[in-house]
Amino acid sequence: MEATGHVSRKLGSPLAEGQRYRYDHPRLFPDVINDMVMGDDDLGPGDRLHQPALTLLDGIRIDSWRSADARPTLIIFGSRTCPVTISAAPGLVRLHESFGEHVRFVLVYVREAHPGGSIPQPRTIEQKQRHAAALKVELGLPFEVAVDDIDGGLHRKLGARPNSAYIVDADGVILFRAQWANVGEPLNRALAALAEGRAIQRPEATSTMTSQPGALRQLGSTHCLSGRLIGAFGDRSGLPNGASNVLTCQAPRTT
Repeated sequence: MEATGHVSRKLGSPLAEGQRYRYDHPRLFPDVINDMVMGDDDLGPGDRLHQPALTLLDGIRIDSWRSADARPTLIIFGSRTCPVTISAAPGLVRLHESFGEHVRFVLVYVREAHPGGSIPQPRTIEQKQRHAAALKVELGLPFEVAVDDIDGGLHRKLGARPNSAYIVDADGVILFRAQWANVGEPLNRALAALAEGRAIQRPEATSTMTSQPGALRQLGSTHCLSGRLIGAFGDRSGLPNGASNVLTCQAPRTT
């Protein structure tokens, strides 16, 4: 049985929301609970996004969803410390090989999902840009990587889940959304429809359970890379003297 559902969230002041967004450790509520479900207030298929304010790694700004060739845009959220992002990468590379001529792929770098001592939560846009550049190299991404603002302006508008994906047309209308980008078949169907000039028949993929096996395979190595213990909320600060030395870190698997 798939874990799907909806929650409603009340927003506070923009400053307070921005500060809460840049957490040092994910909280069970609202962060983890929010990751598990699509919110009633979240934008979805048929809704229109405002113009973006994103910066590519080469410094070029993305301030419109309308590309030069009017292709739709696939937005993928991700970070170096998100195990779902790592598990999604090989499939996204294959999808780009198949559909990159028809759809623009842009990974938008957002807050660190599981920040730690080695990969902390960025406090400046320059830090966030360095993390994004490292991710592109580590995962061998052949498509564009952009950086959201430090308070996650675009990310929070779309629910602030760590590795969700959205397809928008040239006018910013959402054509498709996926709660997790590592569930490849729904994305494949949506991209194939666009490549063939057809309407997307299933514009949502809100499965949590089917995304988790791939994420769990990356959880330990991702936490170790970031400087956290292999556990959802632990960090190295509670270890006995010298215990951190016995942890063996391996690079996240992307094949």
